[in-house]
Amino acid sequence: MDKFISRSMKTPISVKETAYNADQAALDFPPGAEDGYWYLARNKHLYSQLKKYCSDGSPMLEVGCGSGIVVEFLRKQGLDCQGCDLSDQAAEKKSYLFHATDANDLEEGYRKKVKTLLILDVIEHIEEPVPFLKKLQISFPNLEYLVIAVPARKELWSNYDVFFGHFRRYTMEMLRQEMTEIGGRVLTMHYFFKLLYLPGWLTVKLLGKRNLQVGAPQSSLSRALNRIPAAMIRFSDWILPRQWWGSSLLTIVKIDRTKE
Repeated sequence: MDKFISRSMKTPISVKETAYNADQAALDFPPGAEDGYWYLARNKHLYSQLKKYCSDGSPMLEVGCGSGIVVEFLRKQGLDCQGCDLSDQAAEKKSYLFHATDANDLEEGYRKKVKTLLILDVIEHIEEPVPFLKKLQISFPNLEYLVIAVPARKELWSNYDVFFGHFRRYTMEMLRQEMTEIGGRVLTMHYFFKLLYLPGWLTVKLLGKRNLQVGAPQSSLSRALNRIPAAMIRFSDWILPRQWWGSSLLTIVKIDRTKE
């Protein structure tokens, strides 16, 4: 797949620039990030889609779970979710978080039980995501659903994408093509974080760069205040048409095993 070229840098993103290191992870998952409006809104949106399309009580695994923010949230909602990550970002070791672990290397018996893989803001870091996704399909022989979230819209490309090692920001057409290549039947594909699109676009156009630090409220008041924009984001995502542009894309695909 062609690399997306930054308008500000005018140079293609290299493999070296996509290395996701400890410094980047510290900015991406600071303590308390789970109470920030971005994670609050995304977690609730994700949960609503899982309930609608693929919540049958079978085990779920988040591939590239970071510090485990999504896993923790979904488990509190009663879903059987675990997570794995190549890095070791968890402040506290927990039995349902496999860190410094490749999903393809998990115990075979467990991999056979998993029917849903969550791959959230991961494949934009991978130069060739289709082989990556196909390998996961082989490693998880009873996989039925892939739930994928990615950053969206090329015009929102900024220093944030360069710093965090993104190869691309997606459009629906780009993501649908990749899902077709892996033999997935799209159950839903839609933009979300629609309320953030215009502020993001204006930031890139007027300032030329974004703040790299993910917000992490620390006080009780700050945590309470973050629920307000989270609720506004959720409401706008619900009321606006699904084709309306947002800063992120979500798709859920059904894996067709008959084509293998």
